[in-house]
Amino acid sequence: RAFADALERGVKISVLDEIPCEVQMIALGDARIIGLPGEVFVEFGKTIQYRSGAAKCFVIELANGGLPGYACTAQNYAEGGYEAGTSMLHEDSGDMLVETAVGLLRSSR
Repeated sequence: RAFADALERGVKISVLDEIPCEVQMIALGDARIIGLPGEVFVEFGKTIQYRSGAAKCFVIELANGGLPGYACTAQNYAEGGYEAGTSMLHEDSGDMLVETAVGLLRSSR
């Protein structure tokens, strides 16, 4: 959102259309640990835990590097505020992290 606001003000910022990032899953017995890059809103972690199918699922943010802003929910982007207003990530970025994590969890069964 911050990127779109900057463009509307005529400020040119050079960024990639896609930012490679690493989502990691570690299996220890019946526990699963998910490592997500960047600052991710808690709603995404709770969604991963709910969809994990694991007896124990731990979601850790700020793992494997950073992202240019917060991964906010669509509602947060619509409402605005500091996190959504400063993030250069698309509103689908958090959902993309969730889907990747859930895919890794399903492959570990």
